[in-house]
Amino acid sequence: MNMPRRVLVFNDAAGSGSPPEHIFDKFERVPVLETTEALSERTLDADTLVAVWGGDGTCRSVAGLLNGTNAALLPCPGGTHNHFARAAGIESVDDIEKAIHGESTELVDVGMFGNEVFLNNANVGWYVDLVERRQRFESRMPRKLAKGLALVVQLGRTRRFRVMIDGIEERVWMVWIGNGRFALAPTALTQRDDLGDGMLDLRILRAGRHLPKIRAFLVLLSGRAEESSGLDRRIVPAIDLTFKGPIVRVALDGELAVARSPVRVRCVTRSLSLRVPEERQHL
Repeated sequence: MNMPRRVLVFNDAAGSGSPPEHIFDKFERVPVLETTEALSERTLDADTLVAVWGGDGTCRSVAGLLNGTNAALLPCPGGTHNHFARAAGIESVDDIEKAIHGESTELVDVGMFGNEVFLNNANVGWYVDLVERRQRFESRMPRKLAKGLALVVQLGRTRRFRVMIDGIEERVWMVWIGNGRFALAPTALTQRDDLGDGMLDLRILRAGRHLPKIRAFLVLLSGRAEESSGLDRRIVPAIDLTFKGPIVRVALDGELAVARSPVRVRCVTRSLSLRVPEERQHL
């Protein structure tokens, strides 16, 4: 009888230190850069559990390999923000242990930006420039300082762009697409109740003609942004985007990637097996 395979993918650059030894002592350890080779499709059966110690970007890279297979993903809060792990009800070492020993799994949705998986959201526009600028600053200063400075600099340098959304041209600052319905308030933008509703949360921040940057900034800060004419929100299963050039830069779960235009963004329903604590009844 074959023993269930347990794999721990870890990211040395993650923001929360090393994975606890006592929890993962029976796991095969795989550095994130060796993930693709270690997780070939022939090894991903229903008895395979892949824990990820890292942030949302690391979880996304592993989810891209596990999506559509019978292997289960266990996202651990080992990164800086850990939005996907929190959405799965995993916020502590105790939650990780319960998920490992309880063997409770749920099928959840993934978003697809062209051929690329995303778990939380995909961004095109000002946020992509912000991430790129922050990464440059991080080579010269601490991450927290780099993040703040990048935001200040980017507010003055963001440019509008044109995009065709389902065949209709829009002039925008940003296109934001969530995997599932997210909260509307800026302070709760990372929160969602359901990881399997089969929908994308599309938000378009339009660029106005008069004082466009100030108007956009006020929309983002407003507690009633959904009522603003500058922000268009749609709940859709899929969307087609066409950009000016053949290549578009996109931030997927906070990490930079590129895709070819035009691009279809869609929700793939319940295609990823997720290991969760037993008391987690609904995702």
